[in-house]
Amino acid sequence: MYWIDGEEQHQIALSDRGLNYGDGCFTTARVCQGRVDGLRAHLARMHQACDRLQIQGVDWSRWLTEAERYAALLGEGVLKGMITRGSGGRGYDPHGADTPRRIFAPPRRRPTIWRCVSEASP
Repeated sequence: MYWIDGEEQHQIALSDRGLNYGDGCFTTARVCQGRVDGLRAHLARMHQACDRLQIQGVDWSRWLTEAERYAALLGEGVLKGMITRGSGGRGYDPHGADTPRRIFAPPRRRPTIWRCVSEASP
């Protein structure tokens, strides 16, 4: 199960340019006590990456809200957030891919040893 554009989904379009050409970016964040560590820094890096890739039209307030929501559901673990250019275009030409896709990967629980180490760390 993935969260795609704010909805739980069990599949993603095979035409997504992120899958076909790596046309997008991602960040992987640690989640502790239902919050993303360094969320604003992750958001800034994603924004910068999309600017460099010229992926326009990303709804950043939704991306931020979704990251916070999924972190709260996860509680503890790792959350991977992605932005792809979406579906469209032909071959390497991205024209026609005008709707970026927000994807959050299935939550992964941290191994117990990580939990112990991070709880012992300041």
